[in-house]
Amino acid sequence: MVDKSYFVFFVCVSLPLHYLSLVLCQDPSAPAVYVFGDSLVDCGNNNYLVTLNMVNYSPYGSDFPDGATGRYTNGRTVPDIVAQLVGLPFPPPIKSLDLQNFRSLTGVNYASGGGGILEESGKHFLQIISFSQQIRLFKDTIEQALEPQFEGPEELQRYLSKSIFVITIGNNDYINNYLLPELYDTSKYFTPQTFASYLMRRLSILLERLYKLGARKFAMSQLGPLGCIPRWRIQPSNQCSEDVNQLASFFNNLLPETLERLTSALPGSMFTVAKNYDAIQDMIQYPSKYGFEDVEHPCCLAGDQPKLCTRNMLPCPNPDQHLWWDGYHPTESAYGFIARDCYNGTTSCSPFNILELIQEIHMANKSSSLLLLFVCFSLHHLSLVMCQTAAPPAIYVFGDSLVDCGNNNYRLTLLRVNYTPYGADFIDGATGRYTNGKTFVDFTAQLLGLPLPPAFESLNLRSFRSLTGINYASGGSGILEETGKVYLEVISFREQISNFQKTVEELLQPELGSSEELQRYLSKSIFMISIGNNDYINNYLMPEYYLTSRLYSPQTYAQYLMNIFSRLLQGLYKLGARKMIISKIGPLGCIPRYRIKPSEQCADDVNKIVSNFNSILPETIARLASVLPGTVFTFVKNYESIQAMIQAPSKYGFKDVEHSCCVTGDKNMLCTRDLPPCPNSNQHLWWDGFHPTQKTYSILARDCYNGSAACSPMNIDQLVQA
Repeated sequence: MVDKSYFVFFVCVSLPLHYLSLVLCQDPSAPAVYVFGDSLVDCGNNNYLVTLNMVNYSPYGSDFPDGATGRYTNGRTVPDIVAQLVGLPFPPPIKSLDLQNFRSLTGVNYASGGGGILEESGKHFLQIISFSQQIRLFKDTIEQALEPQFEGPEELQRYLSKSIFVITIGNNDYINNYLLPELYDTSKYFTPQTFASYLMRRLSILLERLYKLGARKFAMSQLGPLGCIPRWRIQPSNQCSEDVNQLASFFNNLLPETLERLTSALPGSMFTVAKNYDAIQDMIQYPSKYGFEDVEHPCCLAGDQPKLCTRNMLPCPNPDQHLWWDGYHPTESAYGFIARDCYNGTTSCSPFNILELIQEIHMANKSSSLLLLFVCFSLHHLSLVMCQTAAPPAIYVFGDSLVDCGNNNYRLTLLRVNYTPYGADFIDGATGRYTNGKTFVDFTAQLLGLPLPPAFESLNLRSFRSLTGINYASGGSGILEETGKVYLEVISFREQISNFQKTVEELLQPELGSSEELQRYLSKSIFMISIGNNDYINNYLMPEYYLTSRLYSPQTYAQYLMNIFSRLLQGLYKLGARKMIISKIGPLGCIPRYRIKPSEQCADDVNKIVSNFNSILPETIARLASVLPGTVFTFVKNYESIQAMIQAPSKYGFKDVEHSCCVTGDKNMLCTRDLPPCPNSNQHLWWDGFHPTQKTYSILARDCYNGSAACSPMNIDQLVQA
């Protein structure tokens, strides 16, 4: 044992030192520049779209070697100049490429004139490529062009982690959305402050998505002083519109805090920000410092609307003396000042310039190697005296819409939420989760160090090889077979257990080999069950469709449910489940669907009905624990926890515990398709007429994981170790 431990110690010492020597000699340049954004950085993608926002004609490109390429200026853009400074060719437009045959590793440009953070921004131009679509195109690039050129995912990730990701986005969410009330409703739904927060939340999600694909070094851009572009200047004085500038400032003020939060949440990520607003304001206030003689008018002859250059009309003879090229976009000269200072200066980019962004990873790598060396010393001594408790290998999820992650997307059902605004704060958008972001299950999986369990209905068990868990839940389903059937196909708890049996037979047994190994794996896995809500909402409380309320009193109905629930849990036990997390039914009388109008008070009679179920649940589970050897149960106290949030909302950061965040229909109380939700979902307890917000789930999950209030008789961390 001593020899082995010192061998481990030797490896821990030698490997970091070897790695450190490699880092010290590493080439510090970036291998590629990937560009995302709008017309400030588009280099020709819109040429390949059916769009009214296209500039592949003169006088655009009058100072560019290749003429009118689709760049919205007279010459090079900031990414062009940055690429040259880094020693790379100009990144080509993605739409010009055949990815199957594209073999360059120096970068690609995905930007689209008119594109924004929001999907709908700029859509009045017909086709444009939104930021989320640009990220999907980058994903295509990885799969079709990059992966075939690298030996493995580690080498690919090393390449991506050194590349620079330039992102200039958000301008059109104002210019071609919020400031066009005749075409878009955002200015009616949002104040300037709440719109900026809404954009920032969406931007944060999309940046996380880009990070997930491998991006690590981000060069972001502030919005420019939009009120000072020729399009928005006040006539006839030609002064800047301070009202419009104020809108951009709300966005810019939130950006540093958002990026700081992302940096702390996304290991290895680094962000710097091009201070476009400040840089251009400085050019406007001190034009002679930059050689400008005109900072108010465009160099080219711009039409009344949309203030782009008039086709084939000669521009001004001296674009280097103009700040603006057309009604929206700077000249190459203005871009040059920003790009060069951002590359190695101290003013235009913060908290560091691009050269420092490139080199920062190398400094971090040196520090990481020394840190790893220190950790190895510590672990060498620590390993002699203790063993770490193993995390669970998997999480298997059963239940209803509180935990469904998309199974209903694959069923013929009226209970499907694969549309916006569902998923407004989720990294993959509207996946079929009945909330704005993550569910209780998602948070729990992350806290356990596991990936989010995928929807069973999305899988091909013959080729699926993950052993970290699956989600079988179905919105509308219940303990009883008939529950929710008014909505056509839903997957009852019994059918979900049958699907788990298929998983055991078709996936787990072939992967794990022996029955002993399979049972060891299952006995350590976590089984999460959230069921019973719909046996009231979509059964007992629907007398127009179901007879249960006429056949059973509230007490006898609860006992009837409990008897069937007990048998189904025993079925799950026979398949190998041992560690089970059971959720109580929430205070259904307090969800927006059942609140009394117009007072918005909780319906106490509904709460009393479900309390019958909750009151006999612990006794039932205790009885099962006594007859099923090796079982360990804990409860999620949804009823008590949500009641606590309702009674003391400010304690949890809530301002509204009565109304839904999204706009709901009169009957089904689900979110109305594609209508924007409230701008402050973190201040709402309820997302729609039935389901909590991500914020609510987060509070429950975190306390249930290692706290003492939300789960009983033990928290999830204790359940794992039991």
